[in-house]
Amino acid sequence: MPAKKMIRRLMSGLLCLLVLSTAGLSTASAADKLQVDKPVTLTVDFQLEGQPVSGVPYQLYRIASISEDGKYTAIKPFDSYQVSIENPDSAKWKTAAETLADYIARDNIQPLDSGKTGSDGKLTFPAQQKSLQTGLYLVVGSVFSAGNKRYTPEPFLISLPTTDQDGSWVYDVTANAKYDSEDKPTTDTSRSVVKVWNDSGYQRYRPTSIVVQLLRKGPNDKQFSVFAEVTLNEANGWKYSWDKLDSSCEWKIVEKTVPTGYTVSSSQQNTTITVTNTYKPTTPPTTPNTPTTPSNPSNPSNPSNPSNPSSPSTPSSRLPNTGMLWWPVGLLASSGMLLFLIGWVRSQKKESKKN
Repeated sequence: MPAKKMIRRLMSGLLCLLVLSTAGLSTASAADKLQVDKPVTLTVDFQLEGQPVSGVPYQLYRIASISEDGKYTAIKPFDSYQVSIENPDSAKWKTAAETLADYIARDNIQPLDSGKTGSDGKLTFPAQQKSLQTGLYLVVGSVFSAGNKRYTPEPFLISLPTTDQDGSWVYDVTANAKYDSEDKPTTDTSRSVVKVWNDSGYQRYRPTSIVVQLLRKGPNDKQFSVFAEVTLNEANGWKYSWDKLDSSCEWKIVEKTVPTGYTVSSSQQNTTITVTNTYKPTTPPTTPNTPTTPSNPSNPSNPSNPSNPSSPSTPSSRLPNTGMLWWPVGLLASSGMLLFLIGWVRSQKKESKKN
């Protein structure tokens, strides 16, 4: 009896192992897959020196869709802006966010959702919408004053969902807001623009001039408008400055029309805005060579007598190659052990009957 009980326990354990191994495989496969139709949320947390700030306005824009393998595709109207969102990293996404925010301000594009931070300094999207789709989002905050300081929230791009440290997809995301601060100016201000070309080896495609626009938003204005335009070229060193600007206004600079074949990115340091055009070469398909006319085949020679086959060598044992599936190994081994035990139990029963 003890032997039979032990055998039954072993068989039960093997069956449980088989079930768990199959279930674990399907669960792991489902966990790694991005669910593009699953709703997402974003919470923006705004703190000043560790203290929550209420009433900070934010606007939310869905810039691109995201595929199951995590690739972005720009959507209208943002696909018309020649701003690169490929090969994302913190530095590139920072300049891309600033550039997109400037064009959105110029063209007065309405946000997908908007709201203000609460008493805890937090704002959760969707705020006015029922739900949010997965994708790449741009978050833009509005300038506000507190005491004798003026604060400008930094625009930022964020993927919804995003991944955690373990590489798992997170669909409810929290982002800590960043900002720039300055003393409220009491005198006039200025703005400078510098054009940078990133097109080494492709200068022949560079235009002889480009036009930049200076945008203005007054304290009582609801949106930006074009205040001035200037042409940049080699004659003025691809740079220009505006002086004696009203410091109570917000000022932005954008490239009016991005040259064909180039992308644009903008970054600001103090009162200087750098506008960079990067050339993106296209690789045309190569024309295949004209095939040569085949020559007439020669008459085949008489075949030689085949040699006797040599004795086969003993195959060497090796591990499966990288990329081969390991889970069937354990499954087959467990199944073999189970069949062996069943056969052994039956043989024991037959012997006991004979005796």
